[in-house]
Formats: sequence, C-alpha cells, structure tokens
Amino acid sequence: MPSLKYENLLPFHPTMSTQNVNSMCGLVALLSLRGPRLNEPAVVTFSPVVVHYGTLCNIMARKEHFTLRLAPDTIRRLVQLAERQGQAKTALAERYLQEGVRMAEHPGIVFRDGPSGRRPGIAGRGLDVWEVVETVDNEGGDTMAAAEYLSISPQAVVTAVGYYLDYKDEVDRWIQRNEEIAQEAETAWRRSQDVLTA
Repeated sequence: MPSLKYENLLPFHPTMSTQNVNSMCGLVALLSLRGPRLNEPAVVTFSPVVVHYGTLCNIMARKEHFTLRLAPDTIRRLVQLAERQGQAKTALAERYLQEGVRMAEHPGIVFRDGPSGRRPGIAGRGLDVWEVVETVDNEGGDTMAAAEYLSISPQAVVTAVGYYLDYKDEVDRWIQRNEEIAQEAETAWRRSQDVLTA
C-alpha cells in the first residue's frame, strides 16, 4: 500500500471548504520549503483567510459585543460551572462558544482538560492534536506511517492536520511547551543521577 502523503489529502479533507482550500495547498508548499520539522521557520505566504483562522487566539483581544438570549436552565448550569471552575460566566460562555465553532468546523475534534491546560484532541482517543502533528512531523509528513505508529485511522490524522492548518500557532505552542517540559524532566533526571553516583 502506498504511503498517504499530505498532497494526497486534498480531495479527502473532512472539512474541505472555500475557507481552507488555500491552507491545504499551503501545507504542500510548507513541506517543500521547510526543514525536517513543521515548526521550523520557513518563507511561506498564506492567504489572508488562512492568516485569520490561524491566528484567531492572537486577535481575540479586540472583541465585539454580541447579545445572545439563552434558556434560564442553560444560564443556571453555566453559572454553576463557572463558579465551580472559578471563572466568570461570560468567559466560560465565550470559551464554550469558541470551542463549539471549532468542533463544527473540524468534526472529530474535541476539547479536554489536563494538567497543562485545556487543549484540542481526537474524539474517542486519548491523543491531543499536537501529539498527532508532532508524529506526522517526525515521520517526514507520511500520514499513513503516523497513523500506524499511533494506532489510529488515517482519517483521524487528517482531522488533526486540518485543525493544525487553521490554528497552527496555537498547536505549535503546545508542541514547544511539551518539548520544554520533556527537556526539564530529562535535566532533572540527570541531576538526580549525578547526585546518586557522586
């Protein structure tokens, strides 16, 4: 069976639409222009639409007023959750709305809490999007190899890659953060070994 490369994903992307056709094509350019790792710098120009979707978290500081009428029971539950989590109800509502939009754009993506924060993952699996993207990167862009390594379907890999294309900066930060955590853990382990063998 031939390896499923990024360029083969264009016809099968689960959320393919006008808004992300350019981003899928941008990934092909990305793989041809970048180094061995996806998060290395490269001279790649994305369309304004892709830039908008890829940097949503960075531009949310400028917000617009939005009025929404909700059922009393929904408000009550939202307030309870906000109090339980120590958040303002408007901030929690905004987060749920943002995540709901993203999940609608990318079927198969869910959001889950964890020690390092709330992050996007693959539905029905314990994998985060950043883990899938990092594995694809390590496999040189071979999504079939990444799917086999992670024991997930190629479609799940496509789903993660599709999310990455729209929210690249966010996922890259997760990858960098976990690399830093791994390096800190290794440094701490080496120090403990030095103490034990001294």
